[in-house]
Amino acid sequence: MFWNRLSIIALFLVGLASCHSESSGPYVNHPVLIDTKTWTTDHENLEPFVYIDLRSSELYNQGHLPGAINLTRSDIRKKDAPFSGMAMEADSLALLLGSKGISTDDWLILYDEKGGVEASRLWWIMNIYGHKKVKILNGDLYLFDKDLVVDYGPRESREFKFTDQAPMDWAVDYDQFERMRAHPTVKVLDCRSAAEYNGEYIKDGAYLAGHIDGAVNICYSNTVETASEGNLKVKPPGDLIRIYADFALPEDTILVYCQSGVRSAHTLMVLREILNYQHVYNYDGSWIEWSYRNQTKADSLSENPNETIL
Repeated sequence: MFWNRLSIIALFLVGLASCHSESSGPYVNHPVLIDTKTWTTDHENLEPFVYIDLRSSELYNQGHLPGAINLTRSDIRKKDAPFSGMAMEADSLALLLGSKGISTDDWLILYDEKGGVEASRLWWIMNIYGHKKVKILNGDLYLFDKDLVVDYGPRESREFKFTDQAPMDWAVDYDQFERMRAHPTVKVLDCRSAAEYNGEYIKDGAYLAGHIDGAVNICYSNTVETASEGNLKVKPPGDLIRIYADFALPEDTILVYCQSGVRSAHTLMVLREILNYQHVYNYDGSWIEWSYRNQTKADSLSENPNETIL
């Protein structure tokens, strides 16, 4: 196994060296990430497109790419769950996108300032509902400073429908997560900070401190680096392979989770789309749902001490 792991790393790095140069950058013509340095010349094949700005409303109002639509994390959350963070249902999301002037034919060009973590959440949701015309800008957003605008004119509403394209099988719910993680060969990856994992810090919305038994902690932040002041980008593939080489092999089945499926969506993108891990699944409810359900079980047990929790 040790030799196998070293062989995979060596072959991967050789492939990278043959395919990419320093001048072109690692994410030119990538299936998901768009290098901001080459976007202005690469976008001809992505027409029609619309920018979606996943930054805070405050940053959006200070300046955004022309015609960009601002969607925050809360905008694409399910509204009626007993706990927060779940992905909005497909029908509701289609209505939201249509109301913003986005049509089924549009390419969605997503961006944020966090190395794509907010953008990856929407990218993942769109793919699990079958809309695969989605890309994420990666790199120095300051390159667009001269193009930033402050416009508040609403776009005309259009019809958006999720097509009959097969949705991507990249999501698991609570029951699936629990069944799969019981298998001894399945890897569980906690993408939160070490403080959250160790129970030293509880983010708003969670019901317990700590982590799910058996999970290994590799924070998503290990996969991003500074592009410019206040702006992150995804690290080159050579750096990424080293981060996960000791955790899992490309053929392993991996369940990823974080607080609410956002950081773990980014990790899924890195593992599946950059490192070619084929069996990676994002637990949508993540720590918020898992801690909610397990706190409820704990409360039930305290009220019924003879009850066995499975």
